[in-house]
Amino acid sequence: MAELKKKSISEMDITELRVLADRLVDTVNASKPTKERMAELQKAIVDYPEIFDVLGDTTQSLQTRIMEHISSRPGMVEVMKLRAKTKTRELGYEKGSALERVLIDHVVTAWLRLQMIEWRYQTFSDQGGSFKEGAYWDHKLDAAHKRFLRAVETLAKVRSLLKRVPVQINVAQQQLVANS
Repeated sequence: MAELKKKSISEMDITELRVLADRLVDTVNASKPTKERMAELQKAIVDYPEIFDVLGDTTQSLQTRIMEHISSRPGMVEVMKLRAKTKTRELGYEKGSALERVLIDHVVTAWLRLQMIEWRYQTFSDQGGSFKEGAYWDHKLDAAHKRFLRAVETLAKVRSLLKRVPVQINVAQQQLVANS
C-alpha cells in the first residue's frame, strides 16, 4: 500500500492529485476492494475531506444523469451543466448555510427533472400518441412540477426561519437579545 503523505490538496501538484484521485476512484468502484485499499480510502477521507466534494458528490452525479437523459449530445449536456451551475449560484449556494446548500441542490435537481419531463412530454406531443400515454405524461409532468415547487417553498421557509434566529450578545454584563 502506498503511504499517503499528509499534504493539503492545494499543496499537491496536479500529478499527485490525479494519482490519489485515480486510486480512490478505483477503490470506490471496486466490487471487492482489498482491506489495504479500504484503509487507504478511510485515511484519505480523514486526511483529504475536500477531495470528496468531487469524488463523493452524488448530487452532481444524479444531475449529470438527468442531463444525459435529456440529451445524448455531449455539447448539450455541457450547456445544461453550465445552466445548472448558474442556477445554483443564483440561488446563493456559496453564501448559504449547510442546510440551504442541501436544499439548493435539491431545487436544482428538481428543476432538471422537471425539464427532463417537459422535454419528454413535448416529444410525445410532437409525435402524437394515445390518450392513455398522454395522461401518463401529463401525470408525470404534474408530479415533477409539484416536486419542484415543494423544493422551492422549503428553501424559502428555511431561509425565512434562519433570518428569525434570535441573537444574544453579552457585553460587560449588559445583555441584548434581538429577534429578527
